[in-house]
Amino acid sequence: SDATPPQTSAIAPPAQTSAALCPYDSHLGLEASFTLDTRLTVEGLHALYGKSVSNVEAELEQAMDDVEAGHVVADEDELPQGFGHAFVTRFQFRSRLSIRPPEESKTGPPRGIPWSAWSLSVDSGLQAASVSADATSVKYTAALNLPNNAIFQFGYWYQVSVRVSDGITWSPWSSPSTPVKVFVAPPKPVYPDSAKLGLQITGTNVRLGWTLLKAHCGLRL
Repeated sequence: SDATPPQTSAIAPPAQTSAALCPYDSHLGLEASFTLDTRLTVEGLHALYGKSVSNVEAELEQAMDDVEAGHVVADEDELPQGFGHAFVTRFQFRSRLSIRPPEESKTGPPRGIPWSAWSLSVDSGLQAASVSADATSVKYTAALNLPNNAIFQFGYWYQVSVRVSDGITWSPWSSPSTPVKVFVAPPKPVYPDSAKLGLQITGTNVRLGWTLLKAHCGLRL
């Protein structure tokens, strides 16, 4: 039979984890993104070092055999960026929230409300995410679905972290994203800088007019 896909005993965490507010027809949600590095794939190494694909494949297979045999210990803290990303097939988000995220203070204890415990979302295959790529990485973006169909708390800040897997081994969790607040700001005038409201009264009708407004986070007025 055909050989099984290669497996690795350690996977580096994904990079550039981020989150963004995403308005839906019935509610506000979040989309989360992360990137997988392609420089340690066979094609990436071939392009970087100019070696033949067969030579690169042989070197990668030997390195993996050494790890599996115990000749080389895979230390997650020392894994190069993108290690094992070529074999990733799944991802899992986790999230936490705070009404007022804590801030570091040089003169006393952190100010704000501590973050909640992390909540784990159901893991998914990479095919569930939208994809965009550049020369050295692939960016994956997917909706953040909270556990047990929970809804996002309006006015709260959320942080997201992600880990990836080849179907057997999970990477460590990525660094948390920059906090994102779930809210909708009032519309702002596009031009001029201040809003102008016009009023016309004709008989029993009143006609209102205002300058062009820009809605928050891509909402349509």
